[in-house]
Amino acid sequence: MEERTVQVALSTFNGEGYLDALVSSVLGQSHSDLRLLIRDDGSTDGTRELLAKYEDLPSVRVTYGPNLGVVHSFFALLQHVDPDVAYVAFCDQDDVWKPDKIERAVAALHPLTSRGIPALYCSDQELVDEYLSPLRSYGKVHPRPAFENALVQNIAPGCTMAFNRPAYELVVKEFPRHVRMHDWWVYQVISGLGEVIYDRHATILYRQQPDNVVGGAATPAVRWSRRVRRFVEGREAHRMTDQAAELLRIHGDALDPAKQRILRRFVDRGRGLPARVWYALTTELRRQTFLENVAFRLLVLLDRV
Repeated sequence: MEERTVQVALSTFNGEGYLDALVSSVLGQSHSDLRLLIRDDGSTDGTRELLAKYEDLPSVRVTYGPNLGVVHSFFALLQHVDPDVAYVAFCDQDDVWKPDKIERAVAALHPLTSRGIPALYCSDQELVDEYLSPLRSYGKVHPRPAFENALVQNIAPGCTMAFNRPAYELVVKEFPRHVRMHDWWVYQVISGLGEVIYDRHATILYRQQPDNVVGGAATPAVRWSRRVRRFVEGREAHRMTDQAAELLRIHGDALDPAKQRILRRFVDRGRGLPARVWYALTTELRRQTFLENVAFRLLVLLDRV
């Protein structure tokens, strides 16, 4: 295995407007031992024609498939990772990477990799508009990774994520049947069975397009009103629990006893009102801020997690 080789996994879908800038920033990384694996998820614009110009580059492999949706497209990419790479990094089609993104990830992961420990790296992002002009970031916090957090919140954006070979082997052991997002699933698995590193340094320009500005550019009040509304209306009811149940099914036996107890208690907490009240008062699970924790407990009481 090449000890410092990184394979970047990029899923594209109707991304012709921003793809050139992204690919240029990936191929221009200061860490030179890098390969780019691209899967187009059934684009109907000019994305496939744009990708064709990269097919002859020795460090790039492009595949084309039917539309699976973002989660399953990334899972399909993971099944085609080269067997000799030491690290895998996810990539979103509309961002721009800072030149040292992969270098920082490898430097952080290497000490754990050398000891055979499954490890995941993720980082902060610099919010920009569709023209790459800086945006104000509301409610900035510096997340603290933990298994108790991973079950109810994803602080590891896939666009900043990289993980080592031992972590990769855990993730591809079996893909979940019920999952919110591919990056959240990876965060859950590695927080349970390995180590998670959060880098407070922003490693990407995180482009906020008009149709995805729900992200960090929105105020905390706006973000939470939208989240709570989705849960209360039932559009996301029980999806956290369903994903946690998949974690228990696939990896439960490998967790240490303390984490296994926390996971089982969440999955098997019961949905009657007395059980919900008791769990809301005594749960070990936590989100990153006080208000988020209040909202989480409210959703437990409403049976919407």
